Amino acid sequence: MCRQWFDLPRPRRVMARLHPALSGRGFTLLELMIAIAIFSVVATLAHGGLQAVIRAHQRTEAVVADLDALRRTWLLIDQDMAALAARGIRDGSGLSRPPFLLAPGRVEFTRLRPGDDLPQRVEYRLIDRRLMRFEWPVGDLAPAAVPLSGVVLDEVEAAVLAAWTEGGWVTDWPTAGQDTTAAGAVPRAVALRLVWRGRALQWLFTVSA
Repeated sequence: MCRQWFDLPRPRRVMARLHPALSGRGFTLLELMIAIAIFSVVATLAHGGLQAVIRAHQRTEAVVADLDALRRTWLLIDQDMAALAARGIRDGSGLSRPPFLLAPGRVEFTRLRPGDDLPQRVEYRLIDRRLMRFEWPVGDLAPAAVPLSGVVLDEVEAAVLAAWTEGGWVTDWPTAGQDTTAAGAVPRAVALRLVWRGRALQWLFTVSA
């Protein structure tokens, strides 16, 4: 005969036995204060480290942006000088202008236009701490011709251009008594000295005309 369910022996109650030092014991106020202090120190160090990483990243981005601006400026001028042509033009008044004209703060020259090799006039000029580039689409200029213009590099504190002749570097071109129709109507090289954001830079461009 089956035993009734109420006659079955009761299961043992299993009691978890805690370590005597931890049984029934909570955190004291001192322990909580120490834990909070440690957390605050760790959080402060973590925040300081994060800010240092952010500042380093910002400095890196600024350096990369500066290098990119200088790279683009150098490439643009180098491309212009590589395409320089020993061809004079007539300005809007019908007066002849030499293939290459250099004066303090500006340089003007004829270059071959990319794609069709037609002559066009280009000028670089320092205006209000900005290195500007002016481009006329054709060589001979029509009256009241308006060039395309753009800022090549800003925050330029100083810019000095020099052209190489057989006698050395000059800052004015054509030189006195020079025949601007001869083979030496354009220099063999052009140097540009810049002071940009407090940094002194010197670039050298070769002329292939």
